Amino acid sequence: MQRMIKALWELKEEDRHNFGSKAVNLGIMMRAGIQVPDGYCMSQELYDKVMQPDGTIQIPDAVVHELRDVYEALHGEPLAVRSSSSLEDAEDSSFAGLYETFLNVTTFEDMIDRIKACMQSVSGERVKTYYEAKTDQKKKNSMGVIIQRMVHSQVSGVLFMANPLNNRYDQILINGAWGLGEAIVDGQVSPDQWIVDSVTSHIISERIMEKAYRTQAEEKGVSLQPVGKAMLLKACLDRDQVKQLVAIAMTVQHLYKKPQDIEWAYDGQDFFIVQSRDITTLYPIEENVLKSKKLRLFICYNTVIQGITQPFTPLGYEFTRVNLAGWTSVYYGFKKKDLDPSWINMIHGRLYYDLTEMVGKKFYAKNIPKIFEAKDPAAAQLLRQMIKKYGPLFYKQGGAFKLSRGLIKWMIGLSKHAKLGKDTDKALKDAIQMGNEFVESVASRIQQTKTIQDKIHLMEDVAEECLTVAFKQAAYCQYGMQAVEKHNKWIKKHYNNQFDLESIRQVLPNNPTTTMGIELSHIAQRLLEEGKEVTENHPLIAQFLKTYGHRGDTEMDIGTKRWKDEPRYILNLIASYMDGDSAAKSIDAMNKNNQKALDTIEAIYHQVLKDKSKRKAKRMKYDYMNYRTLAGLRERPKFDVIRVMDLLRDMMLDVGRTLQKANALEDYEDVAFLTFNDLLQADHKNLNAVVKKAKDQYHIQCQAQQIPRCIMSTGECFYHPKVEEESHVPSDGQPVIHKDYLKGTPISNGIYKGRVRVLHTPVDVNLEKGDILVTHNTNPSWTPLFLVAGALIMESGGPISHGAIVAREYGTPAVAGVTYATQLLKDGDWVIVNGEAGTVKLCEPSVKK
Repeated sequence: MQRMIKALWELKEEDRHNFGSKAVNLGIMMRAGIQVPDGYCMSQELYDKVMQPDGTIQIPDAVVHELRDVYEALHGEPLAVRSSSSLEDAEDSSFAGLYETFLNVTTFEDMIDRIKACMQSVSGERVKTYYEAKTDQKKKNSMGVIIQRMVHSQVSGVLFMANPLNNRYDQILINGAWGLGEAIVDGQVSPDQWIVDSVTSHIISERIMEKAYRTQAEEKGVSLQPVGKAMLLKACLDRDQVKQLVAIAMTVQHLYKKPQDIEWAYDGQDFFIVQSRDITTLYPIEENVLKSKKLRLFICYNTVIQGITQPFTPLGYEFTRVNLAGWTSVYYGFKKKDLDPSWINMIHGRLYYDLTEMVGKKFYAKNIPKIFEAKDPAAAQLLRQMIKKYGPLFYKQGGAFKLSRGLIKWMIGLSKHAKLGKDTDKALKDAIQMGNEFVESVASRIQQTKTIQDKIHLMEDVAEECLTVAFKQAAYCQYGMQAVEKHNKWIKKHYNNQFDLESIRQVLPNNPTTTMGIELSHIAQRLLEEGKEVTENHPLIAQFLKTYGHRGDTEMDIGTKRWKDEPRYILNLIASYMDGDSAAKSIDAMNKNNQKALDTIEAIYHQVLKDKSKRKAKRMKYDYMNYRTLAGLRERPKFDVIRVMDLLRDMMLDVGRTLQKANALEDYEDVAFLTFNDLLQADHKNLNAVVKKAKDQYHIQCQAQQIPRCIMSTGECFYHPKVEEESHVPSDGQPVIHKDYLKGTPISNGIYKGRVRVLHTPVDVNLEKGDILVTHNTNPSWTPLFLVAGALIMESGGPISHGAIVAREYGTPAVAGVTYATQLLKDGDWVIVNGEAGTVKLCEPSVKK
């Protein structure tokens, strides 16, 4: 029978499930020679035995007798009674300060009472609230109780082995104050603070605060007492003591291999460690990133380029990696292939570009932000600020990047396709045909693959080919886009605002994403007329899923489900369009916007014909119509790439079925949580364990909502550019709104007043007609929601991000780059979205809903 009370020094890793992480961590440190106060721990099994259904605690006489032995073994010294719950100090939740802790327990009777109170804190309201928000509720919350000799602290505090204020893994943060640690934990005193370089142990900064109070032991219990004047502004530790504490903390860090949150106490002679746990507030950075010898700069592909906060599944990351690795083939003129280039990195499930070798040269450092300007202006501004701050360090390191002949030759090749865009009809036909032929080619090649190795090699080849095909398709619309930009400047110069040029950019006819939204409206209207129910078996819906079923919520991740797999999202959307006259209004609005665009082009033609010449008028009309016909091709490459990804996904699901039949996988769809290396290994017996670990990590990564746009190899994370407006600056960790408005980047003209609806996913939502959609960013799977949204507010994105393009085409007012929008704005708020000024202003509702 397992013992239910053990000395701390006896506890080992295998005791974690029964005695809790806090107690086991103390035992591990004691056996490593680290100064930890002597003590014992009662098991969670014992808690389950003594806790009664009505919340009372009945401790058997035999256990009471054993506890008296514990009390006497600690020589009757003042004790600390503390929790060690089953969920406390976990990787993703700390439960810090939520359970009861009792200091200066001086009698055996008090010890028993405090043990009971500690156990009962499991059912406290604050514990329940945290448990529901942060924990898998299938996990049982049980309690072990630590009984430990209390350190008579002259000074106490906490030490973080990575700086939680800026996420730097190369900095140690120390807080300390007089007396016992309760005053710091309860926030009743502002502690002294030191930041220390973890590599050199050099003290980077020291901030000595006015510490007016201290927690001290009384005859019974503790109390908060004022300190003498001489101690108010005196440092509670001298520099030698700080370095001594750091050395001890380094030993603790070595034990756990992860940054630790350490509680310490100093009795005037020795430092004692009274707790160590993983820091749960850090943004996790992979070890290979942190160990770089050079200072490195990374920018997030997921958020900045794709506008998604979600991580990749392992299979999704593998495909994206080899897709982007195609740039190395381009760079070397397709004479050299590197499928795992050093400039592609996985950080917390997301893909980051390593820009270090580029920003090491002033020319590239200056121009890199321009690359991201149209996609995410906030990211471009952030890069400028970082290069201004860290530029000298990067330049000193130098950079290896330079333009190659292969890259230049490839770009010249693309320019040929751009010239072909002058022939409108042929360009449209060629671009669509190119995509269709690529999809058909991939389908044919899949049929020829036999082994898992064949299939992975095909994925690697096709992923690289996607890059070139997509850029060639996109090149066809460059002529019209450049010509129209030039014409628009000329028209504004000569006619000011006489013509609604914005209307020309709306409802582009050959944009597959816009066409998809129109098709949904037509289906809804048809079902209404027929009086039919919305089911995936209806011929119209079945045809829609055949055409667009390859799309999905996070469609750029090949490991995620498609609409054809889970059509519920589409069915719910069609049902919402059928509510009232939403579908008819959307179709009518589309038709009117299309006609308005044509009328504007015709008006420009006649005005220029009258004022200038027939030749100029015809050229401008042709170019505008060319733009109308071809500009929608900007979305075609992504549409076709996702068609190809869908074919490859089906191919890999077949691999999953094979592995499932071989009992290597429980579910064939679990193939999404395997890497290429996992799939290529000879023995597949352990794949279920690999899948479970990958799934657990993936779900942890999915919980992160605020994703750093940029990360340094020190671990420091950068989310938004620094701005002057108070509306963008968190105060005490909480965002605030300044003067009732938020500022962003205008991306689609128009002014709209409506009710806010904050969404983090387009799936299973109820967006009512006219609601203002507030989100981090959008991708094509969000497009159907634009038919009912009155306006759009995004935290990131720029003029050519998906949300901007679709909003303009639908004539939906939109603002991007509104920092903390999903936190500052709440469901039910009323705001005015100004898509011309780039502002969002809080207001009173026009009509109460």
